[in-house]
Amino acid sequence: MNITRLSFAVILFSTIILQSAGLECTFSTRPMKIDGELQEEVWLKAPVIRDFIRPDGLPLERKTEVQIVFMPTGVVFGFKVFIPKAELKILTTERDKYSSSDSVEVMLDTAGSGDNFKHIIINAGNGIYDRACEQGGFVGDEKWNGEIISAVQVYDDHWNCELLLPNYTLGIQANDSHDWKINICRESFGSPTAPREVSSVCNGVFNTAAEFRTLVVPKEVDLERHKLDATELSIANRLVDGKLSLSAKTTVSEMAGLSRSLRAELAILIPGNLPVRSEERFELTPKGTSPVLFDSVILEKPGKYDAVFTIRDDSSNRILLRKSLSVIAEYTPIKIRMISPHYRNAIFATQKLEKVVFETTVDLPKDAKDRTVTGGILKDGVNKAVSAKQLPESGKLTFEFPVEGLPDGKMEVFVSAGPNKATLPLRKLPYKKGEVWRGTDGNWYKDGKKIFVLAGWNIKYNPHYLIVTATKAPEDKSLLFYNSNTFLGIGKIKADIVQGKLSPAVKEFYQKKIDMCKDEPQLFAHFLCDEPDIAGYTKAGFRKIYEYIVDLDPYHPFMISPGSSGLIDFEDMAEISGFHCYPKVEPKREMANFSKIVVLMDKAMKHFGNSPDAPTITYVHQGFDYSDSGNTDTRVPSYEEFRSQNLLSIILGGKGLLHYNRGDDNFPELSIGMEPLTIEEKVIGNEAIIEPDAEVPAKADQAELRLLAKRNEATGDYWVLACNASDNAADLSLSFPPFASRRIQVLSEKRGIDAPNGTIKDHFKPFEVHVYTTSQKDFRLESIEEIKARIEAAYIERRKQNVGNVLYQEHENDTVKVNASSNKFMIFRAENSLWHLTDGLIGDFDKPAVSPTREGITVWQDNTPNEVPDYAVITLNQPQTIGRVEVYPAQNSLKDYEIQLKIDGEFKTVGKINDAEGPMQTFSFSPVKTDALKLLVTANRGAYTKVYEIKAFEK
Repeated sequence: MNITRLSFAVILFSTIILQSAGLECTFSTRPMKIDGELQEEVWLKAPVIRDFIRPDGLPLERKTEVQIVFMPTGVVFGFKVFIPKAELKILTTERDKYSSSDSVEVMLDTAGSGDNFKHIIINAGNGIYDRACEQGGFVGDEKWNGEIISAVQVYDDHWNCELLLPNYTLGIQANDSHDWKINICRESFGSPTAPREVSSVCNGVFNTAAEFRTLVVPKEVDLERHKLDATELSIANRLVDGKLSLSAKTTVSEMAGLSRSLRAELAILIPGNLPVRSEERFELTPKGTSPVLFDSVILEKPGKYDAVFTIRDDSSNRILLRKSLSVIAEYTPIKIRMISPHYRNAIFATQKLEKVVFETTVDLPKDAKDRTVTGGILKDGVNKAVSAKQLPESGKLTFEFPVEGLPDGKMEVFVSAGPNKATLPLRKLPYKKGEVWRGTDGNWYKDGKKIFVLAGWNIKYNPHYLIVTATKAPEDKSLLFYNSNTFLGIGKIKADIVQGKLSPAVKEFYQKKIDMCKDEPQLFAHFLCDEPDIAGYTKAGFRKIYEYIVDLDPYHPFMISPGSSGLIDFEDMAEISGFHCYPKVEPKREMANFSKIVVLMDKAMKHFGNSPDAPTITYVHQGFDYSDSGNTDTRVPSYEEFRSQNLLSIILGGKGLLHYNRGDDNFPELSIGMEPLTIEEKVIGNEAIIEPDAEVPAKADQAELRLLAKRNEATGDYWVLACNASDNAADLSLSFPPFASRRIQVLSEKRGIDAPNGTIKDHFKPFEVHVYTTSQKDFRLESIEEIKARIEAAYIERRKQNVGNVLYQEHENDTVKVNASSNKFMIFRAENSLWHLTDGLIGDFDKPAVSPTREGITVWQDNTPNEVPDYAVITLNQPQTIGRVEVYPAQNSLKDYEIQLKIDGEFKTVGKINDAEGPMQTFSFSPVKTDALKLLVTANRGAYTKVYEIKAFEK
């Protein structure tokens, strides 16, 4: 029987309705043996999930069954994967060495947010690939390794897989509930009609978290006890009786509101021998923290060791949290810390430093008779300055030497005591126009003048930025720029970087890319790498690169742009961190939940402390609609969401902003909102952010109110930035003595308020920011409401242009769903960005956007050059009467095509045109009620079909 593709579309639609339901599971009090046999009694009772479908809608040739069983300590997935043994492709692979083969996959979002999830793949050879995904699945970090237990058994007509995910390995967070989101997938090879058949229980979709189905964790499973977090271990070492004595410290946080009696364990793995273990008991109060110190852990020799950190319930012995990590154990009898110069150990001319100052800690035996410590500065092995001092009981000394008289070029500071000696590099740089360095105040200085890092990684030009990302100096000489050449083409040397090889190819790449811009006076920094945390790079590998390229250009900083995990994981491979975590923007919410920013920024600030080497956090916002980049159930952020998240990041410790804007012409939030937002942020940055902290801090009466207080040295004005860092509206109050008896301007809100006794009480929407200042200057800023009104006016005008258009929608899937025969811009899903066919926008006839993230209006473009037919199908959410259709081709691409409507379950032609010409064609016919419209292109001009818009009206 020959079933048409259209018939499969009907089958697919019915399956989608079915797959919107949650997945069923069961609970077992008994521990389960993970052997791949699926013979235990619980498997006879567990519901069987069979509704796997292919993304192309065609019938499955190979079926898959999966069952889900929760135990008190974790969740087990039991797969029965049908395929003849003779056709089964079995690969034996190392951990995280993914290769296409017969496999099953679990994607698990324990927060149910449609944002972050764990992704685990088990192949028929029991090879494990796992990663932590974020941004709805758009990116993933392979460095995450869960403590996964799996087993596989192969039979004549199928293979089984059992997969256990312990609760303690899932990273349960404070807001996680029992409503998880999940996807389960299968990949198979060598089927009768397809070399590769993939399927999933989520409409055939794979890495799109918004499409995941609900999995309700049984109430018997206690997830609250797993809501713990621990900072990275800080390591200190000393020598005791010729052996290395290690101390490791962490801070554990309680997130569930429980009182805890816990036991922490550290196991350092010794190759060929038993682990070295240490344990500490401690108590946690509800929502409290506790330091944990593993002291005097004795190791036979220094080195880099793998280790396991575990937290257990002290009474039940149950594991609540476990992390794998690395421990570097080394003894250094002399340590040097450079105080001045404070940045890169380099003296810049415009710093006007008077002294080189460094502190040393010397560990001499207590009975050492000679306690003389010598410190100095060497140039080519020759002393340029030297001083000898007696070591005090504290073991610490400070050395100071005048800068005047030191030669230009590379030098060393040194400290020696007896046979021991330590050195640090020192460099004095001759003046170079445009030199950039970071001050002790955390601000960046160019030619000695401090600047606010307000940057744009934009398609559209915006003169109000201070810095832009470009490959050459902007024509506007008032703008600085990031050299993005150092990122372009990096894939060619990725393998060497991952392995930490400073190969000739790596050296040549960076030498060429840095030389292209390093002498430009407008250069601010080199852009080194985007998302190293999810691109497979390692910090150790990139650190070697960094040390090499700093020597190529010591005058300019380097920047990376990490995601959620990279802010800390890649802290020392660049001086500027363009941090982006892209909290999900949901269509039905007025304000996105920015708790993710709060949690990650707080974690980073706690980790970095007051370290002068901490990267400058320059927050990167999501200036695009993620539905055009593979995600679903989302939208472009609103103006208030842009403003709130950017200023929130500054309040929480960020020092700059980088707007990442794409596809501006399609969204008034960007085309209208970005310019006034940039103007306001420039005012706040220059008037407040780069100024010193106020002499007294602002204090909040409620924990959710976060504050930043500044004093402008030039004007004497005070500024307080305040944000409600919670998802609930509230009346909140703050106290700030310098506000007492002063009239306070609320920036961009067209209002002033009084602050009796320095107290301000104000209403805050979720994550809303208010900016208060004693300055009464008119900064000529549009108010927030005025900007929102301009954006809304653009939508009102668009709606006027689409009155009666039953296909019109402002967000994906509002009124219709769009599919096509093929899609040039497919990212993860076939319908990616196709919704723009119905967004009411008609662009320049000859200049459509070349992709959804580029300049111009987005079009549908097929992906089969010089091949027809091409078609787009628009399915209405509810039937409508249509009697007229308008088609808007781009670049006159359509020659012959038909308009079809679905009538009585079949598509029938209601309009046909040959030799189409011009920017629009219209078709009128007797009105008919329908729930789907099809554009069928049978001939086109040029290689591709390109269409801006399809509109449909009753008359």
